[in-house]
Amino acid sequence: MRPTATTPRASGSQSQDWFNGDNWTPAAPPAPDDDAVIDTNQPNGPAVNWQALFVGLGGAGSLNVINGGQVFSGSGSVGQLQGPDGSALISGPGSTWTNAGALIVGDGGAGTLFVINGVREHAGWLTLAAEF
Repeated sequence: MRPTATTPRASGSQSQDWFNGDNWTPAAPPAPDDDAVIDTNQPNGPAVNWQALFVGLGGAGSLNVINGGQVFSGSGSVGQLQGPDGSALISGPGSTWTNAGALIVGDGGAGTLFVINGVREHAGWLTLAAEF
């Protein structure tokens, strides 16, 4: 993902509330198909915590958690269903993607997970190249 002038950026100017438009530049939270930039060096970095997080759900998608960013989800999938690829990059000291349940990479589609530069990914269980 290469951010543009219209890519939603978390400013954290008001709170950690993901859905508060005042915490984003431009002034609206990202839509489901948007890329977004989340910088943890903001005054109130958003609390990124989802029940289920899908990256590339039947279409192209990417998730980059870098430079101490943290994402929490009940479960996660990278590259689910046939279609363009899904990819996730977790990189840099303090960066985490923590899943309470399953993390599935390549769930009927093409998925890539990069865990690099001293990072650990935490999941209840991990499935690679699943065909259910």
